[in-house]
Amino acid sequence: MAAGSQNLIKHMQGTANRPDAYKEEKGVPVVSPGVPATAEQIEACEKHIDEFDQREYMAKHIMLTTVSPHLASVIRGKTAHHMWVAIKQDATDKSDMAKTQAQMIYGVTTHLGVFDNTSMP
Repeated sequence: MAAGSQNLIKHMQGTANRPDAYKEEKGVPVVSPGVPATAEQIEACEKHIDEFDQREYMAKHIMLTTVSPHLASVIRGKTAHHMWVAIKQDATDKSDMAKTQAQMIYGVTTHLGVFDNTSMP
């Protein structure tokens, strides 16, 4: 998936942490109590937050554009991690349904001798 090549897996797995903005004292961002953050520190912090938000958006965009329209409508508005969980669950449910259908078909065809190993030479 394209998510791996763009370092988005952590967002899908729910292990990416959004950086915190600096706390403020009297409206001034501070590194620690009483120590104001420099303009460079504030800019670097905002850059990290923007990069996180862009990666989160990209992960969500990739998932929304690669699933069915119905599933996209179900997962829209969730975090990238919750989208991924819903996509995996949807795929698992479909797999279980396919297995059940195959078992039903196999059960019927067994009675007809189609998959009965004793009828094979």
